[in-house]
Amino acid sequence: MILERLKLAGFEGYRHVEVEFSPGLNLITGRNSTGKTTLLDAVLFALYGEVPGVEKRMLVSRLATANNRLSVGLSVKLPNGRFEVWRTGVLYRKGGKENFRTEKTLLFVNEKAVPLAGEEDLRRKVSKLLGIGLKKFINLIYVRQGELTSILKPRKEDMDFILDINVLREVAEQLDEVRRILEKYEGRDVKTLVVTYREHELPRIEGYIASLNRQIAILEKEVTRLQEVLEKARSDDLKKLLLLIEKRDSYTTEISESRNRLQGILDGSNASNLQELRSLLDKAERDVKTCFKNVMELNKRKRKVQDLFDAENRRLNEAEANLKTASASTMEELETLLRETKDLLGKLQSEVVDTEEKYADVLEARSSLAGKISSLRDEVKNHKRLLEEGVAECPTCGQKISPDLLREISFEKEAQIRRLETEYSKVDAKHKALDSKLKKLRGELEKAATRASTLAQVHDKVKMLLRGETLNGLRERCRLLKREVDELTSKITEEKARLARLEANRDSLKKAFVDATSIQKSIEKLEEKLRKTVKEVSTSLKTLCLPFDAEDPDLKSRVAERIPLSREEIETKETELQERKQRLKDLKSELKNNLKEKRKIEEKLSILEERLRKAEVTRGFIEKLREGIEKRRRRLLRNIQRQALSVYNTLTDQHVYKAFQIDPETYEVYVQPVGLAGFIPASRVGGGHQTLIALSIRMAILNVLGYRSLLILDEPTYGVDSQNLPQLMNYITEMAKNLRQVLLVTHYGIGMEEATNIIKVDI
Repeated sequence: MILERLKLAGFEGYRHVEVEFSPGLNLITGRNSTGKTTLLDAVLFALYGEVPGVEKRMLVSRLATANNRLSVGLSVKLPNGRFEVWRTGVLYRKGGKENFRTEKTLLFVNEKAVPLAGEEDLRRKVSKLLGIGLKKFINLIYVRQGELTSILKPRKEDMDFILDINVLREVAEQLDEVRRILEKYEGRDVKTLVVTYREHELPRIEGYIASLNRQIAILEKEVTRLQEVLEKARSDDLKKLLLLIEKRDSYTTEISESRNRLQGILDGSNASNLQELRSLLDKAERDVKTCFKNVMELNKRKRKVQDLFDAENRRLNEAEANLKTASASTMEELETLLRETKDLLGKLQSEVVDTEEKYADVLEARSSLAGKISSLRDEVKNHKRLLEEGVAECPTCGQKISPDLLREISFEKEAQIRRLETEYSKVDAKHKALDSKLKKLRGELEKAATRASTLAQVHDKVKMLLRGETLNGLRERCRLLKREVDELTSKITEEKARLARLEANRDSLKKAFVDATSIQKSIEKLEEKLRKTVKEVSTSLKTLCLPFDAEDPDLKSRVAERIPLSREEIETKETELQERKQRLKDLKSELKNNLKEKRKIEEKLSILEERLRKAEVTRGFIEKLREGIEKRRRRLLRNIQRQALSVYNTLTDQHVYKAFQIDPETYEVYVQPVGLAGFIPASRVGGGHQTLIALSIRMAILNVLGYRSLLILDEPTYGVDSQNLPQLMNYITEMAKNLRQVLLVTHYGIGMEEATNIIKVDI
């Protein structure tokens, strides 16, 4: 990511300010308490909505002209685009207490507004875009004043957070909680429950089920015996005969009814028999196939013509739409517009070049005058200070000086300043006029270039679409194709209606044939059954020596008059059978309940054993995860150690250390000086080396974790004496070459030669 632009209004000591950042080293310079760190606070507030350690209400400007409101906007470039975030807030009083309320939050990604559900939603979306949250940003990207060397002996939890170890450990703890939940079921220990069900409950109920099965088997034998006795009592030859007579009469009735239904179907189909009905059905099938083939051929032809029409019509519509976007109705009008726009573009380009040359000359003159005025003011200020202090010798050259001489020199230089300021005002006015003109010309040039490009694209597109034809010719072809499609559609509709009628007739004949065939087969089966039944009736009559005709319609009434039957003994056996059946039913019900209870125990046992299996799998996964976490942590530390030494050696030619080491338990940094066998704490080496080692460690962490786009250093020169300042700045600028962007806050005038962008902060 690259920070591009920061806009503030009513933020701490700023009324209104806009700051441009650039890739490379951005130097934020100025005297103490001028608001350098405030710009970094504004970056934090814009991205995450807060500045750690500072109440939001304290961020609102207290200047006399402030209106108790603040507004912060930040534009950030990403590898795949850019986004812009805005936050506005206001102070209000409630219950005599001053409070801060956020009024509006906005987020634009690639210039498109993103819907937001509130401040927290904005923070989540920004963190996702950056790939880093507030806490990690503070610990990894943003090095606060006086904390540059804190990385040599950091807080363990901070380093765990930077290396994402804390997240992995939280996952392991959550998995351990899952394991504990799996090992409990309804508040009881799962292992204990498994033993109870497996060794006590299940054997008990299985024994009782076996006992019930034995009782049921004995009772079923008794019921079968009674049923056989009663069946023999009821199954005499006379009763059998009555049943056969009932069956014969039933078959006779069914045959008569089926013949009537068959004749009704044939009459409804205008057929005298099944063969004639089959012929009618075959003819109907042929008619349907012929009509269906016609419909398919018409549809095929229509699709072909429709596809051709759609393609030509799309080409026509696209050509007309492209001409319309260029505000032209014909190719001739479009070519005229394109030619006029190109002429205007050339004229504007020439005018921009002339104006830019004039602007560069004026800008150079303006910068020169500003430098001279600044230098003269510093000299006058020094002369007045010497005059107030009563110094008799010049501290620079040692020459004797008098108060009158100092006053005379100051007066002359002040007069020179006034002359230069008058000249500067004129040059500045000319500079502003040229700047305004140049912006206007560039805007017009950009519009003309865009217009020319658009017209050229439209011209090429329309030419390609027409393929050498005219618009009128293409329109006429589309009209003829549309008329042909409509004619085919009408024919298809008529043919489909005819097909529907033919299919309805075919389906009716088909149903009639299927029903008639089914009834005919049914009649044949019934007639066969009737013949067999009549034969059985005849045999039974002979057995009983009854002199009746087997085909006599009144045979049942004649036989029934001669049935001799006593029911007393049969009723006694039937009562006994019912008692045995009820007892058998009760035992089977009890068996069913116990089998159900057994299934419940087995199901619960299966659930418990599955929970134990999952708990064991979870335990193994936790162990592997924790082992993996530790391996990853130590691997990251080894990579950081190795890269830190490499970075250190590139920053300085004083290769006094042959190895770096980071304690895997405390994260304290140790170094091994050349010539020593052991390591010593990096916090015990000289101050200059501490700073250099800290820079190397921080750079290595950024490299290993893949955050090489941004580093923010707030007053890294804090506490460094003036003799070591140049060397430290050399280290920082050398390190900045390996990062996309560095924001460096430092005192006025330090490191300006190496910066790609200098942001001067004045009171």
